[in-house]
Amino acid sequence: MRPGREESGVVLVVRKILGTAVDRNRLKRRLRSLCRDWEGGGGSVVVMPQLSAMRATYADLGRELDQLRSRLICHNP
Repeated sequence: MRPGREESGVVLVVRKILGTAVDRNRLKRRLRSLCRDWEGGGGSVVVMPQLSAMRATYADLGRELDQLRSRLICHNP
C-alpha cells in the first residue's frame, strides 16, 4: 500500500491463477464480508488467498481468517 492512502484496513490480492473472473470475484466478496467487522488497528493487513480458498466453505474461510487475526494480535499487541 502507498503511504497515506489508507490508514488501516484489509487489502485482498486475488491472483488470476485462482480461476475465472467470476470465481475470483466471488472469493473477494466472501473475504470482504468476513473482514468487514475487523477493527482498524492502525495498520493494514494484506490477504493473499491460496488455491484451496476457492474450494473452502464460508465457515472454513471464517475460521481461517479468525486464526490468522488472532495470531496477528498476539504478535502485535
